[in-house]
Amino acid sequence: MTPPSPESDPTSASGPSADAAQGRVDAKIPAGTAPPELSTECPKFETDPLSRPEYFFAVSHFYRGEVDRANAWRVRIDATTNWAVASAAAFSGFALSHPEVPHLVALFGNLVVFALLWIETRRFRVFDVFRARARKTEENFFGPILARDLDSPERQWGCEMANDLLRPEFPNTFWEVMGLRLRRNYMFLFLVLLASWLVKVFVLDPPAGTVPVDADWLDRVGMFGTPPWLVLSTLVAFYGFLLILLVRTRSKRRYLSRHWGTGANVKWYDC
Repeated sequence: MTPPSPESDPTSASGPSADAAQGRVDAKIPAGTAPPELSTECPKFETDPLSRPEYFFAVSHFYRGEVDRANAWRVRIDATTNWAVASAAAFSGFALSHPEVPHLVALFGNLVVFALLWIETRRFRVFDVFRARARKTEENFFGPILARDLDSPERQWGCEMANDLLRPEFPNTFWEVMGLRLRRNYMFLFLVLLASWLVKVFVLDPPAGTVPVDADWLDRVGMFGTPPWLVLSTLVAFYGFLLILLVRTRSKRRYLSRHWGTGANVKWYDC
C-alpha cells in the first residue's frame, strides 16, 4: 500500500493543509499573502446610540435584579422579627410560669428584643435601598408603559437612578427606620414584656428567700442587692426613650413619599 503524501495528510508536520488545520494560516488566503491584522480598537459603547429595544432590555433586567436583592433582604428582616417574637414569648412565659424566677428576667428580655430591633434596623436600611430603586422604576418606567403614556412623572429619574448607583445612599436615617419598625412590630413586644414584669411584681408572689410575701412593692422591685430606684429609673428611661422615638418619627408621609409617589410628582392616569 502506498503511504499518503504529506499534502493529503492533514496531520502532517508540513504543508499548507497542515497549517490550515492548525489555525496558523487561513486556507482562503492565497499563498504568499500575509494574514490581515486583528483590530485592537475597542467598540465605542459610549458614542454609539442606544436603541429602544436595548434600553427596554437593560431596564427590565435591572428591575428584576433589584427586586431579587430586595426580596433577599426582606427574608433576613422577617427572620429577625421572628427571633424577636420568639424571644419576647420565651422571656415573658418563663418569668410568669416559675415562681422562683425573679422579675429581672422580664427586664432582661427587653435588652434582647432591643438588640434584635437594632439589627433589624440595619437590615431594613439596606433593603430600603433596593426597594427604592425598584419602586422608582415602577413609577417612571412600567407605569407609563402600561398606561400607554410614555411621559414619566419624573423626567430626570434616569439620572437620579444612575447617581444612586454610582454613589449609593440610604434613603432614610437610622432613627427614622428604627421608629418605623418600632411602630409596626416591636412596640407590641415591648408592651408584652412590660405587662409580664408588672404582673410578676404586683400580682404574683416573690421568689422564696428574696423578700417577704407581704413586702411592699418597692421592696419587690429591688432584688439581689439592686436598689429599687436604680431598677425603676432604668425602666422609665428605657421606655421613655422608646416613647420619644415614636413621637419624633410619627410622621410617615416623609418616608412613604420616597417610595409610593405621595409627593408632588405623583401622576394619575385616566383609564
